[in-house]
Amino acid sequence: MSFFSQLNKKLDEGWKLTDSNCPICNFSIIYNPKDKSLFCIKCDKPCKIEADIIFNQEEQSNSKKQEQVGNTKKQQDDSESDFDEYEFKWNMNKNAPTSRTDEISKLLSQKLLQGYAMLQECCAVCLAPIMKSKKGEYTCVGCKWVKTKKEFDDIVSTQLDGVQQQEKPKQQVSQQQQSKPQEVKQQVPIVEKEKVELKPQVQSQQPIQDSGEKQKFYSTLQRILNKTADFYEKQIDLYTQQGQIAVVDNIIKTSLKELIEAQKKLEQQ
Repeated sequence: MSFFSQLNKKLDEGWKLTDSNCPICNFSIIYNPKDKSLFCIKCDKPCKIEADIIFNQEEQSNSKKQEQVGNTKKQQDDSESDFDEYEFKWNMNKNAPTSRTDEISKLLSQKLLQGYAMLQECCAVCLAPIMKSKKGEYTCVGCKWVKTKKEFDDIVSTQLDGVQQQEKPKQQVSQQQQSKPQEVKQQVPIVEKEKVELKPQVQSQQPIQDSGEKQKFYSTLQRILNKTADFYEKQIDLYTQQGQIAVVDNIIKTSLKELIEAQKKLEQQ
């Protein structure tokens, strides 16, 4: 069973995803509210917190047995055993972010645990995903700003206007290229025009126009999907390296939702 399959199974059983990472594999640790136990899916081992230090629960019991026996030779043999007999300690207070990316990843995880939803829009300044609270407030964990829905819609509208202004020169060039064949047709002698049947031309113009609009729609949709796919691929790689599985799961769900909506639009055409 893959890591994501095991994670989804644990979440369905009532386990919760924490913002703490395993010191061995650096993946997120899950928490069971029923018995207050911790578990690392990647290492497939239970963990325990004592005095801000995470222990492997099985390995801690082995260490206590070694201390009771007090046999030096046995301790040396145990120290040469495999990973299952190795005891590790990790100070949670030292798990501070080492970079700006780590800090943003940790803040995103905290917001998700608090019930925030991650949107597909990103902050124009720090490029961090925008989070939405249950109260309808929009926030950026990187820039620390909080906006209402109206304020956030105004920001998105301004960004779209900027993109449309950048697309206008391209549209003008395309219109100029389309107008050139029409100018050539106007220079055809009148005698040749009279020989052409008008009714077939009128009937064929509508399918050509519809085909052009569909082709334009497909090209625009393909460009948006390519950019969206590149963005999600980078985000998934980034948060997978940081062990932020909840963020990766949210990104995958969002991307699948967009693909489904795009498929519906194609079927409507």
